[in-house]
Amino acid sequence: SPTMSTSYIEVDSGLVDIDYYGINYKISAVSDNAYFIKSDDMRITSTLDLTSVTKQIVNPVNNLLYVLTSNFVYIIDPFTEEIKSTINETNVDANIKCFKFFF
Repeated sequence: SPTMSTSYIEVDSGLVDIDYYGINYKISAVSDNAYFIKSDDMRITSTLDLTSVTKQIVNPVNNLLYVLTSNFVYIIDPFTEEIKSTINETNVDANIKCFKFFF
């Protein structure tokens, strides 16, 4: 008879948002860190240290992840799991309008 087993992952409390990427079968979850998780075995593949995350959104045109914090907007490539760019706090207020466009 088949044997079944289960496992789970642990992330920081205070989960803010979660998204699924069907192209590479990954999940991104943000709290005070951004986690990239393989959806087939729920293994954390990488963690990016961020602070005060309020929202994340995937741009469907360029497939980049935009993570809004109180001081920065981080532009993250979910395929390489690296920060591609950072928009500083002086530009965050203007870029919040861009986030509202997607919602």
